Amino acid sequence: VSLIGVRFIAGVTFDFSTAAITNLAPAQRVLVVANETAFACRYGTNLPIAGAYAGHLDNKGEQVRLVDAWNNVILDFTYYPAAGWPTAADGGGSSLEVLDVNGDYNDPHNWQASLIPGGTPGSPAIVLPSFTSVFQEGTQLHLRFQAAAGQTYTLHWSEGLRTGQWQVLATVPEGASTRLEEVTDDLAPPTPQRFYRLATP
Repeated sequence: VSLIGVRFIAGVTFDFSTAAITNLAPAQRVLVVANETAFACRYGTNLPIAGAYAGHLDNKGEQVRLVDAWNNVILDFTYYPAAGWPTAADGGGSSLEVLDVNGDYNDPHNWQASLIPGGTPGSPAIVLPSFTSVFQEGTQLHLRFQAAAGQTYTLHWSEGLRTGQWQVLATVPEGASTRLEEVTDDLAPPTPQRFYRLATP
């Protein structure tokens, strides 16, 4: 994808036409930072930085708009420090991370405060896994969870919490978007009890 003509025109200003990176391969990420030297000192020098933007993002909330070479809107959203937006990203050391890049950027539920202070620039957001539903049909137990884009998951089971012996039930590879995943466990009798845990490698 060519970034020639792509520009941030609200919130901060930046033109990719004269940037260090002007093309993106599929699933590639690019960073636009406030200060390249300060960013490199904090996060290292091996990240794809297109350049430094002008202006700054307001802590009180602000509209951000990204347009293409023909002024067609690519992204246009407004973030806030309240009204359902993640409060830990309001001066608490976390960054704002979008959960579903194909979702609604104006929806505060599509954002999270980064689990790692300062965020993980250049990488997908790290989302803590959790089950959304568990139900049984006959001898089959269905375990559903919300999977984040670009994140792999491992589902373990154990017959007791004290033993600490967990066995792998399934490994779910990373996907391109946020989605609902389901893993089925066949509870062949006799199965007195089972405990499950969901982990990200």
